[in-house]
Amino acid sequence: MEWIDYCKTFIPKLKDNYKKCTGKQLNLSNPLTFTEKIQWIKIYDNTMLKSFAADKVTVHKYYQKMLGKDIGIPLLGVYDTPNDIKWETLPSDIVVKCNHGSGYNLILHDKKHSTISHAIATLNKWMKEDYTNRFCELHYTLIPRKILIEPYIDNLVDLKIFCFNGNPRFYQIDKHFSEHRMNFYDMQGSPLTWLSNTQYPANYSIIDEMPLFINEMNTMAEYLCKPFKFVRADFYTAGDKIYGGELTFTPGAGIQSYAGNGDRKLGDMLAL
Repeated sequence: MEWIDYCKTFIPKLKDNYKKCTGKQLNLSNPLTFTEKIQWIKIYDNTMLKSFAADKVTVHKYYQKMLGKDIGIPLLGVYDTPNDIKWETLPSDIVVKCNHGSGYNLILHDKKHSTISHAIATLNKWMKEDYTNRFCELHYTLIPRKILIEPYIDNLVDLKIFCFNGNPRFYQIDKHFSEHRMNFYDMQGSPLTWLSNTQYPANYSIIDEMPLFINEMNTMAEYLCKPFKFVRADFYTAGDKIYGGELTFTPGAGIQSYAGNGDRKLGDMLAL
């Protein structure tokens, strides 16, 4: 079966997921909103390059190729199975991830036997999963499954730059206080008051200053996003360092909801 034909077999599930999560019928023949266009991208815009860049291991090579340097958080190790990990040789504070999906993250501050046993059981479960089966994000299914370990870095500030048709257009900053908030800003740092995620509504009073190095991150995003119709380039800052977090092609699986006409205005930014 050709790859595109295989992708099309997911259309019924894609439509069903979209209806359940948004309450709306999905129009793939003439998508207008951002969330509809992300669903179209899931089926019709899958490439090996996208899988390579979404892979949390090989993205380091993508950074090197596009930027001339690897900006990813350093890798302490890459493994095929949890049994390959020599836990005693690792620092006390680490982040353990799988490379083939979203949310496969464990932060370990204490490597007691019980903690490691739980991590091994969780990793074994994750390594058996094809993340595509959740929300039809087909670029993940082409990623050879690996476990990676990074050093834990305290006080990271994350900033996500939304890039449409090869151009950074705005960025998102998340804040976690008593409630999770998502704030959106144009590339000059002005709030996009028309854009708010309904699950994590914006609150512009909680940010008193813009992150450092926004211009440098914007320049990096310009290089990283060029080959793709849409990508969200995720960055972290810690002190005077910038780290590449990951490249996200289907944020929130494309089923996040936006207040007012935000979904349609975002859709107008994206040419398929």
